[in-house]
Amino acid sequence: MDEIDLKISKLLMANSRTPYKQLADNFHISVNSIHKRVKSLVQQGVIQHFKARLGIANFPNISNIVMFGVPNVKDKKLLLEQLGENEFIYNISRASGNKFYIHAYIRNINELDALVTFIRKTGKISELTVGIDRNMPSILIRDKLNLSNLDYLIVNSLKNNSRKTISDVAEEVGASTKTIRRRLDRLIKNFLIEFQIDWFPTIIFTMIILKLKSDSLIDDSDFN
Repeated sequence: MDEIDLKISKLLMANSRTPYKQLADNFHISVNSIHKRVKSLVQQGVIQHFKARLGIANFPNISNIVMFGVPNVKDKKLLLEQLGENEFIYNISRASGNKFYIHAYIRNINELDALVTFIRKTGKISELTVGIDRNMPSILIRDKLNLSNLDYLIVNSLKNNSRKTISDVAEEVGASTKTIRRRLDRLIKNFLIEFQIDWFPTIIFTMIILKLKSDSLIDDSDFN
């Protein structure tokens, strides 16, 4: 995986429905090259799913939870799948020393206890560090917008294949392509839907986290 693959992955993590034409224009390469690169990342298992979920605007009181610990289970791949099935967990990273970094959203603080209990029990993690991210990106929500039944059907149609075409979604939910395009544009514009990928870069490279002692830190002035 080279630098372009990494940047493509980051853009797809931000919006997995990004058109390949737009990616090609960003990197000044052909659409066919983008298609081959994404296909290769999928075949290697680096990108495993293109997904959609309800956006952050649906949960104005949402909190971002960051947890890490070392699980005491043999099958780490199975553990990833089990943790990934939890509705609150949106990202899991496996670092050196089998340490797992788990990111989750909760709608309110009352859901934290059940989430922590689930992770500790499923991963047999005796020492799980839990923190609340106070630096979450914020969006301006002028008016709380409600989702219609059709909106929920659209999100559900895209949840396991966020790159599904408008015509396929329209056929699945029983609406016109014009209606689906208009409703989907509204969902995107108002942060009511998010498009992501499941990204597993550790399959082809290892993440190493270094902890430096304070007296080992380098002063930038040494290079001036």
